[in-house]
Amino acid sequence: MNKKLVALVLVTVIAFAAAGVGTMAWFTSQATSEANSFQAGTLSIGTGTGNQFASIVVNDMAPGLPVHQGTTTLQNNGSLPLKLYRINASNIIDEGGLDAVLDVEAFIDGISVYTGKLSLLVQENGGFFNPIMNIAAGKEMNLELVVTMNESAGNIYQNKQLKCDFTILAAQEEMPLPGQTDGWTNIANSDGGSNRGFSVDGRNSNNSIEYRFNWRENPGVLFEQADIYVKHQTGDVDSHVQLIRLLILTQKVEVEEGVLDANDISVNWLNKVITINKNALPEEWKIIDVKFGGKPSAIGNYYATDYVGWHLNR
Repeated sequence: MNKKLVALVLVTVIAFAAAGVGTMAWFTSQATSEANSFQAGTLSIGTGTGNQFASIVVNDMAPGLPVHQGTTTLQNNGSLPLKLYRINASNIIDEGGLDAVLDVEAFIDGISVYTGKLSLLVQENGGFFNPIMNIAAGKEMNLELVVTMNESAGNIYQNKQLKCDFTILAAQEEMPLPGQTDGWTNIANSDGGSNRGFSVDGRNSNNSIEYRFNWRENPGVLFEQADIYVKHQTGDVDSHVQLIRLLILTQKVEVEEGVLDANDISVNWLNKVITINKNALPEEWKIIDVKFGGKPSAIGNYYATDYVGWHLNR
């Protein structure tokens, strides 16, 4: 077999998007305190100064050979402790379809935060992981990629290259993520504009998660179908996403094979509230990626949201 040589180049960036819920403001690395007259702490992560860290380069990958690894260092270079909770890829340049034959697992300080294709690590596909807490000011962490090329990859992939940017989101430790506040919280809005589609509210209790669909077209309508997609730290939407489908008119629940079954789902059909048994989810899961879809009638358009993160708060 001829050796297939490819390269994977990842330009890594740290971002600090505000991910809190409600109206409270939490510090992020955007240094919003600079305009104030009092002294505040800073939240920043990268290498040295600035919110960037070194690129990862994985060279000479070949099918059937041992896994190749790439590592870089990121550091909390602010003055406040922080948490990491999300990783995304963007600006993907894939020469010759290399992404199709690569499987990637990302680790931060030895903790797995993602498995799947790089192309499925885009923002709309979630990328939330169990928050890594207590990252003190000055602490360094290793970001490591373990990349495997499919054994069936042929000669067409020789010398091909894939490039992308990595973004890792961090926040002040005290900032709540969706699911960590009391009461109903709006967590997702579908496509369709102001007069079409739906929004979704969510809340946690001790043993369950509740999601409520709010349709814009005709409040209270007995819509035909509502879908909930659940996954955890993966981009593999083909085999690691579990679909919960509600057929409203017939009051039927369909649950694809996975960690949940029909006994873990209950529905208040009148109020369109879906309750999921939180205890049926693996104990090590702290956060899930969840996506919502549906249509208001049998012949209506299908609307969907992006994946959003939902903390199980347990």
